[in-house]
Amino acid sequence: KNFWDGFKEVLGRSHAIKSLEKCDFTPIYDHLMAERDKKKALTKEEKAAIKVQKDAAEVKYKHALVDGRQEQVGNFRVEPPSLFRGRGEHPKMGKIKQRVYPRDITINIGRDAPIPQHPYPGQRWKEVRHDNTVTWLAYWKDTINPKEYKYVWLGATSSFKAESDLLKYEKARKLKDYIDDIRKNYKRDWGSSDVRRKQMGVAVYFLDKLALRAGHEKDDDEADTVGCCTLKVENVECVPPNHIKFDFLGKDSIRYENTVDVEVPVYKAVEAFTKVDARGKRERRCDVSQITVPSPSRIMYTVYCIGLSPRMLATGGRIGRC
Repeated sequence: KNFWDGFKEVLGRSHAIKSLEKCDFTPIYDHLMAERDKKKALTKEEKAAIKVQKDAAEVKYKHALVDGRQEQVGNFRVEPPSLFRGRGEHPKMGKIKQRVYPRDITINIGRDAPIPQHPYPGQRWKEVRHDNTVTWLAYWKDTINPKEYKYVWLGATSSFKAESDLLKYEKARKLKDYIDDIRKNYKRDWGSSDVRRKQMGVAVYFLDKLALRAGHEKDDDEADTVGCCTLKVENVECVPPNHIKFDFLGKDSIRYENTVDVEVPVYKAVEAFTKVDARGKRERRCDVSQITVPSPSRIMYTVYCIGLSPRMLATGGRIGRC
């Protein structure tokens, strides 16, 4: 359905093709397989010559001059038109990725730098900016998810990226001055009569002890991945005496399946969140997902440690276990 919806737009209303059932894409498949076989049949010398030619064509895009210093650029390529696959059972799987043109791209260069050339005569860049307060070099709107943008950043080995990572981990190390108070407070919340506060205490415990991603609410057109703040009843199972089995799709739709020992008050709390009704079914109204919404979770420990987020708490936990 996703492919057909996009294919109809490409064809136009007056096109003779009105149904996908009568379309035969075998010639396209055969052509692509033949091209792949040609590449496989190339000799080592031919492959090396092609690589040299490719590297020579791309060399001018691989580095940027920042404050007089040459820095490596990250992924500077724009994805060609294709079918969107996504990860896991993504609801937008099969949609057509449209071609991105220079008119769709905003670039960021120095005021005195020459405007880069592109291979589309008659087109201009969408916008040329001279913002020296950011580290992105270009961006454009994602053709599959219009709410999102694709960026070209400086590479992972650039000094800016290294400094950013250093600051992130240094900030996470600040947890050592606050973690005792954080743990004392979330343990106190386990006994709270306020269900939402109790759920908050359990969520922060999972962040701290399991270093799980926090997670956030998903729109209907996004992959249904979760984190410890968006767990649903079906994602957890209480195994006596004090074990909890997790089974959910995490970041990039990678399955997280793990059984862990937890403190008894946490076990009892999760058991209450997923309690069984008279018909033997777990009540969805007690979803652990009510822990959720990352914003209250952030509020809970930014009270103690300004500038730290749920991700920082998980990062600090990982550092402590290294």
